[in-house]
Formats: sequence, C-alpha cells, structure tokens
Amino acid sequence: MPDGDRGTELTDAGRSGALRDTGLSAAPDAGMDRFARLVTSVLEVPVALVSLVEPGRQVFPGMNGLAEPWARARQTPLTHSMCRHVVLSREPLILPDAREDELTCANLAIEDLGVVGYAGMPLTDADGHVLGSLCAIDTEPHAWTARELQDLADLAAACSAELRLRIVSRHHEWARPRPARRKRGRRSWPSRPARRWAGRSCCCARPRSWPTRPGWPRCASGSGTWSPATSSLPTSVWCWCRTVGCGGSRTRRT
Repeated sequence: MPDGDRGTELTDAGRSGALRDTGLSAAPDAGMDRFARLVTSVLEVPVALVSLVEPGRQVFPGMNGLAEPWARARQTPLTHSMCRHVVLSREPLILPDAREDELTCANLAIEDLGVVGYAGMPLTDADGHVLGSLCAIDTEPHAWTARELQDLADLAAACSAELRLRIVSRHHEWARPRPARRKRGRRSWPSRPARRWAGRSCCCARPRSWPTRPGWPRCASGSGTWSPATSSLPTSVWCWCRTVGCGGSRTRRT
C-alpha cells in the first residue's frame, strides 16, 4: 500500500461504518471470547485477542489470557497496537520476535503487555475492509509453524464470517418497517346516526334500529335527552334529564 494511503486507512468512512455496525466495542462479547479461547487452545499460546482497530484505539471484544489492567479496560491506545499494522497492510503479520523487527521494535506493547511472539490474521467485512486482527501472542520468542498459521487463518475466517453476519443483521434491523404509532388527541365527533338523534327525547325519540339490551339507560320521566359522550351511539350515551322522576342523575351504559 502506498505511504499516502496508510494513514487514511484507519479513518476510512466505509471501514468506520462497518466497525460501528458490528455492535462491538471495549466490552466482553461471548462469541468473540470463544474465538480467543480457541486460539489459545489450538495454538497453545498464553494470550489471544480479537482486536478491532478504531481511529484512536484498539478494543478487545474477544480476549483470553491478557494481564491486568489491560484485561479490565479491554482496550489500548494505538501506541500499544501490533494489530494496526495488519489493518494498514491488509496482510497477516507474523513476528517470531517483535523486539527484533524494525516495524515493531519500538512498540510499547512489548514492554507493557509482554508481547514478544506475535501472529495476527486480518478480520474483514463483506466489502473487504480490514476491521482488525485475530492474533496469537506469546511472551517468549515463538517460531510459528505452517500448521499453526493455517489454524489461525481458519479461525480468523470463521471470526470474519461472524462479524459479517452481525453487520447484515444490524442492516436488516434498521430496514425493518416499524409499526405506526397511534395518534393521540381529542376524540372524534360521533358518527352521523349519533348526531342525528342527539338532543331528542330519551324515551320517545330512540330510533327503532337501536336494539334494547339489558342495562340500556332509560329516563324515568321521559323528558330527558340523549347526547353523545365519547363515541358513536349507542355505545356510550348520557341522559341529562333533571326532572323529579330521574332525580337529575346521569345514567351511562358501559
């Protein structure tokens, strides 16, 4: 990669969007931790990381064997990052002894994190952006064998597939239509039949089309009036009769 492109790779908009869409950050993730445990078990190394490289830091959603205080923080500044070289070069980085390599000999991860032997494989999304690295770390010089590197590459491919699935799932979630919210406001005026009979005598003006049911409100004196209360008649209706026979009470069928 040309030198002019190396500095802009970490801030590429497409890559930054893919990192965000994974939903992963400096917090433990069960699936990513599982990949880290597999690396330490298969390659028999003390430390393994699923490292996602952001513009200003690297985070470890998957981790196994890292010492404190880094294990609690699950992140380091880029001054302590070997994995950023994997992102910048888009290629695996294999270091039998990081202290003797010109690219990494001044990296603070050697002294602070105890990184000596390092092997990192790229983690990519569907568009080819390198999001980070699945790396195996040894605290002593390590002569990586072809079998170990092939196993690490296979695990990195599986981890990349998991990251791609999470990105696609997030996109589908955003594209899913959301149910319309029910509008809140004043109740609508009753339907036409209710308006037609509103204000007429409650006992003599009730239209024959309205069924008589148990509990139907009736005015005792016959001088009351029906008026709409909340919705179309006859679901909710009030008798506003105030004669002696009704006692001036309001009767409602619910």
